[in-house]
Formats: sequence, C-alpha cells, structure tokens
Amino acid sequence: MRLGQIQDTFRTRLKLANHHFPTIQFFDAKKDVAKDIELSLLQLIKSLRQRRIDQINGVAEAVEEISKHREKAQARAAFEHVSGAIHSWAQANRKQLAEIHQIYKSLVDDMTTKEVYASSIQAAVNRQGNWGNFDFYYKLAVAARKKSVTSFGEAVDEIRLVLTNFERQPELKAAHPFIRELLHAVNERMERLYETAASMGRNAYEVSMKSDQPFWANQKSEWGQGPGYKNRIALGTEDWFHHHSPTHTEAHIQQRVMQDWNDLITQVESRLTKGAGESAT
Repeated sequence: MRLGQIQDTFRTRLKLANHHFPTIQFFDAKKDVAKDIELSLLQLIKSLRQRRIDQINGVAEAVEEISKHREKAQARAAFEHVSGAIHSWAQANRKQLAEIHQIYKSLVDDMTTKEVYASSIQAAVNRQGNWGNFDFYYKLAVAARKKSVTSFGEAVDEIRLVLTNFERQPELKAAHPFIRELLHAVNERMERLYETAASMGRNAYEVSMKSDQPFWANQKSEWGQGPGYKNRIALGTEDWFHHHSPTHTEAHIQQRVMQDWNDLITQVESRLTKGAGESAT
C-alpha cells in the first residue's frame, strides 16, 4: 500500500482536507520494533483526543462569548431605556423655581389659632421667642422647609415614581443596581436640600430678632392689656419682619436652595454619563 492510496482514501471516503490528515507511518515487521509503533499509536491517540478537547473548549468559549455579548446588549438596552426617561426628566425640571416667600406668615398665623394658648405665646415672648411649646425660630425653619418641599415635591415625586417603577420591571434587571444608586442619591440630596432650607430659615432671623430688646419690651408690655393679646403679638411680630428686609433674606435662601437643586440635576446627569460608559464595557 502506498502513501498516495491512503491519502486518496482520506479524501474520498473520509472527506478530510489535506491539513487534517493524521501522520502516516509504515511498519516493516522484519526491520521495525513493535514497541515503537505502539508508542506512535498512543501518541496519535493522545493527539486526536487533545484535538477533540480543544474543539470542545473552543465551542464552549464561543458560546460564552456570545452570552457575554448578549448580556452586554441587554444591559445597554436596559440602560438606554432608563437613561432616556431620566434625561427627559432632568431637562424638564432643570429650571424648576423655588418659591420661598413670606416664611414668617406661618409663624404669625399660628399665633392666632385656637390650638395655641395665650400663655404659650407669653412664655415665648418672655424668652425672646425661644420656648418649647411655641418656638418662633423652629416655626421659621419648618416654614422654609415646607416651601422647599412645595417647590420641588412634585418633580421629586415624579422621578422617584419613575425609578421605583423601573426597579420593578424584570426586563430592566441589568440596570437595577444603577436605578437603586440613583434613587438613593436623589433621596439623599433632597433631604440635604430641605435641611439646608430649614437651617437657613431659622438662622436668617434668630440672631437679629433675639437681640432686638426694644421689640421684646413692646411685646412683653402687651400682656394684661385686655382681650386680643395673641392678635397684638401677631401684629407686632409681622411688623418686625416688615422692617427687617424679609424679601432680601428670603431671596438669599431661595438662591441657595436653587443652587442645591441645580447640583442635584447635574449629579443625575453625571451619573447617566458614568452609567453609559459602564454599560458599554
């Protein structure tokens, strides 16, 4: 049997290409040692086995690579869906205005309600406005916070609702960590904004009002002057604010709150940019 005949058999019967031919060796029983051919056969079997293993590993790697590409594509699609909605929200609410005006009105109005006793007002007046049951400055802080919540509450509720809804959708699972991170950032930033408004609402007037001795002397003199004590204290307090530039002071609070809001929008958009890069890798 000749080498060419064997190769023709590989081509016609086994349909093998030339580069797939196994090593062909001839054994001469008179001259060759049988042990050598056994070793050659074992080596050939090992080689064929390793080739098969390599083929299986190659298929497995190809399947894994396809799976990775699919996961990346799913993650990218999920992020793009989430990103589009959040970007639209950011654009629509970037110029949201803070309406922080006349925060003292809440303090003045509370003085005349039936729930507040005249004795509580008197106790507060005797302590320059700082009394546990009726704290002038705490009420200013609460009023400033409420004004901020009213200004931004609708926009914040909208983005919270959108993010919460996205987090419940299984098809967006790849983007869920990003959604949770963004929701946490929004909540944290807004709480900081509201606390800043409250702190500034209190600090804007506390020092100057507490130290205004003529004002407190006039307020103290109203006790014992007959019916309408709470109304007289309310009118005197409102008059004090009219003479201490509430518009200028509140404009300063409003400016700071607006700055914090714009920082929130910028942070949201920055996280979108970061998320886009991570979803593409």
